Amino acid sequence: MQTSGTRWKLGPHLAAGGLMVCLAVVGAVLYGLFGPPPPGQAGENIKPTGPIAQGPSEPVGPTTPVLDPRPEDPKPVEPNVSPPIEPPKFVPQPVFPEPAAPPVELPSPQEPIVPPAPPGQPPVVEPEPPATPPMAVPERGEFLAAVKSVRLAMADRDLTAARRHLATATKEAQTDQDRAEVERLETMAGYLDEFWKVVRSGMARLSRVGDLPIGDRIVRVVEASADELTIHDRGRNRTFRRENMPGGLAYIIARREMADVLVNKLILGTFLVLDREGDRDVARRLWREAQSAGQNVSSLLPELDVLPARPPRKSNGR
Repeated sequence: MQTSGTRWKLGPHLAAGGLMVCLAVVGAVLYGLFGPPPPGQAGENIKPTGPIAQGPSEPVGPTTPVLDPRPEDPKPVEPNVSPPIEPPKFVPQPVFPEPAAPPVELPSPQEPIVPPAPPGQPPVVEPEPPATPPMAVPERGEFLAAVKSVRLAMADRDLTAARRHLATATKEAQTDQDRAEVERLETMAGYLDEFWKVVRSGMARLSRVGDLPIGDRIVRVVEASADELTIHDRGRNRTFRRENMPGGLAYIIARREMADVLVNKLILGTFLVLDREGDRDVARRLWREAQSAGQNVSSLLPELDVLPARPPRKSNGR
C-alpha cells in the first residue's frame, strides 16, 4: 500500500519535470529559428539598476562587435502563388563588320578568257586577235616625185617641163605644207621665166657691143641674137644658146638689162637658187637686201634650205 502511495505521489513531479524538459527543447528550437531580437529593439527601454547600471568608471578595453553566425532568414513564400517571370533583359551586343570579301581578279579586256582544258588534253590556245591597222597616212610619193621633177626641170632651164610637173604637184598636194610648197615653186617659176626673157632681149642687143666684161677678163662679141650668142674668148670662138650658156654669162647679161629695183633682186635671186650653175650665197644676199628694203620674201626664203636638184657647177664669175 505504501509503495502504491509513493508512486502516486511521485507521478505529478515526474510529469512536471517532463513538461519542463519539453518547454526547454521548444524554447531552444524557437531560439534557433528566430534568435534574439536585433540590437536597439529588445530591452531598449529596460534600464539596469544598482552597481551594474553605473558601470565601470573607465572602459575596460575596445569593444568588439559580435557577429551573428546565423544565416539570414529565408523570405517567406506565399503558398500557391507562382513567382512572376521576369522577361530576359536585352544586352546589346557589339556589332562587328562582316569581313570584306577578297577582291575578284577579272581578266584584262585585252586578254581573252580561255576555259581550262579537260584532264589529259593540251590547253586550248586562242588565236591572237589581228593587230589594229595603223591609221592610213596619205601617200605623198607622187607629190614628192612631182616637186623634185619641177626643180630638176628649172635647174636644166626647161620651163615647159617645169610647168607640166607643177600641174601634177598641184593635183597631188594633200596638206597645207604641200600646197605652200607648190605655191612657192609656181612663184619662182614665174620669176625664172622673166629672167630668161631678159637674157634673150639682152643677147639681141649685144650685137652692137664690141667687148663684154666677164669676171676678171674681157671677151669680144662676134655674133648675137635673141636665141644664140657667139663670143671670142682665149683665142677661139664659142657659141652659146640658153641650154648651154654658162650661168655667170647669163647673169651678167640679165644684170645689164635690169634696173636696180627690188623685184629684180627677187628675179636674179631665184635664178641663182634654182639653176645648176647658181650661187645660193649670192641669192641669199639679194633676197635679204630686198627684204630690208620692204619687199616681202617670206614665202621664198624656205627654198634656201632645200637641197639643190643638181649639184651646182662653177662657171664664169658674176
